[in-house]
Amino acid sequence: MKKTLLRGMALLLALLTCTVALSACSGKGKTLMTLQKDGISVSFSVNHYELMLSRMKGTLVFNQVTAGGYTANQSKFWEYTDYVEGKGNITLDEHYRTSILDNCRTTLVSLYLFEQKGLSLSDAALEKIDDDLEELIRTDGNGSKTKLNSVLAPFGVNYDMLREAYIISAKVEAVQEALYGAKAEMIGYNIKNNYLNENYVHFRQIFLEEYHYVYETDKNGDVIYYYTEEGNNKGHVYYDKHNGERKLLENGDYQTDDRDDEIYYVKGSDYKKIAYDSTNGQPSIVRSKDGVSYETTPMTDDEKKVLKENATKLYEQVKDLSAQDFEAQIAKRNEDLGISEVYTDGYYLRTDTDYLSGGNTYEYLQQIVDALQTMEAGEVMMVKSNMGYHIIMKYNHAEKAYEKEENEVWFSDFNTKLIEELYLELCKSYYNDIQVDEAVLAKAPTMKEVAVNYYY
Repeated sequence: MKKTLLRGMALLLALLTCTVALSACSGKGKTLMTLQKDGISVSFSVNHYELMLSRMKGTLVFNQVTAGGYTANQSKFWEYTDYVEGKGNITLDEHYRTSILDNCRTTLVSLYLFEQKGLSLSDAALEKIDDDLEELIRTDGNGSKTKLNSVLAPFGVNYDMLREAYIISAKVEAVQEALYGAKAEMIGYNIKNNYLNENYVHFRQIFLEEYHYVYETDKNGDVIYYYTEEGNNKGHVYYDKHNGERKLLENGDYQTDDRDDEIYYVKGSDYKKIAYDSTNGQPSIVRSKDGVSYETTPMTDDEKKVLKENATKLYEQVKDLSAQDFEAQIAKRNEDLGISEVYTDGYYLRTDTDYLSGGNTYEYLQQIVDALQTMEAGEVMMVKSNMGYHIIMKYNHAEKAYEKEENEVWFSDFNTKLIEELYLELCKSYYNDIQVDEAVLAKAPTMKEVAVNYYY
């Protein structure tokens, strides 16, 4: 098993849902909670509760979450008090312990449902779990189970408890698959459609960035212009053949570039300065190292003032357009910038995501979502963010938008989130049947005391 950091979701609170509940009862360790119903009895160990606390702490530390200027590996972080809906003013320590305890309840219900439905794990599934644990013994335990147990001890578990945690994770998945299908195929259209309408907004935008794109340049620092239209010339340099001159080589051929196109130089530059057709060609924006965003430079105050004026004028021109005409404006701007349309069905954003938790980088998304929730389909609004001016039009959702290939980036977790919501609602109906041993819970470590767990 490859050793990797636990992956946090976009919302840390999402980690408190059932799918991350990998722990369960063990023959070792004191029982924290039990569920007895219809002749079925399942229980949950306090040691696995501690394991789950450590995982949450590891996720918070890894994501560099702060409160009051402190991080989760500092005591002051857990003493920070904030208002939580339904709970009032509580410390972060109490908030996360309470949330993890609910997660334990969900896991316990999963064990109950697994037995109730007569499910079982395949030999192959159990063999994979054992193979993963053997890999941990080889890597983290240096070949010794005893050594691995010493590594696991700060998280309140040993090898056997961790094995059972992995088994319960597989059982949770088995129950969810039995209820909803591996890819939510057993969930009806109406439920999916309602979930789409309740949790997503759909829009297109004309974006006037409050910065300058960095364009690809040649060795002289001059911006390179390319063919952008479809065809054999796409991606080739667009030389100014009318005003430039070619360089004749000794063999009688004209000098060519790496695509065998004849190079045109600015006349009088001694064949050192390339002549580009900046009228018909388009520059290429330099992508950042992440391969997704683009390199930029800031605008001056005067440039920002002009941009604001241009954005206001453009908004007045497009605010009453039809969707078709609005999209034509988007296409024209993309063409002017040399950018192709990636999201052919527009943008979809979740309304239940706290984009502000991602810092300044994602603040504009929260502003757009907030605006869209006040708008009607077909309405246009201008939103000013730290990125620039977003002239947005709200759309109704496309039919089965979550199944469209071009929308995969927006709905990669659609089925997972929907299953989580339905499953959590189901599990909560069993919470009143669960008995928690308060004496055992009182002796469990706090979030402040528990170790930081990145890997297990």
